[in-house]
Amino acid sequence: MRPCYNISLSAPFVKNKIYAMALVHDKLYSKYDLNNINIKHYIEELFIYYKNNEQEFFYKHEVALNISDVMMNINQAIPFGLLINEIVSNSIKHAFPDNREGFIYLYLKKDDDVFKVDLGDDGVGLTKDFSSGFGTELINALIYQLDAKIEVINENGLKYKIEFKQR
Repeated sequence: MRPCYNISLSAPFVKNKIYAMALVHDKLYSKYDLNNINIKHYIEELFIYYKNNEQEFFYKHEVALNISDVMMNINQAIPFGLLINEIVSNSIKHAFPDNREGFIYLYLKKDDDVFKVDLGDDGVGLTKDFSSGFGTELINALIYQLDAKIEVINENGLKYKIEFKQR
């Protein structure tokens, strides 16, 4: 059953953040296991939501998802979902100016007890006039909350390599 959230906020990216949190809770409460969610199903549904709400963007931009079928506990799923949402929202807003074509990708696998994430785009990358703001602070706070390691590569787009242990 798909969640039905009628959020009437003017900024679509605020709606995306709220939806990302609400989706985690929906996935939890629709199962008997209230501690873990299937992160693959969560991310796929999050991208369906993006495609439905950013149709013009996704008409010109491809998405590549390669996600292992793994479970993640609630204490990590919420900050992880918000992290994915923030990075993808930044790509949608900033990576492809002037209606430029491109793609966004997300690869996630779990080796033993370590989640490994590659997430990025082939857009313009961070420009010289980029100044860190709330989005950067939010990404850093979520990385800290996950106790993750992050590598940001500003080459042929913007890429994030993230690793964190399952708790």
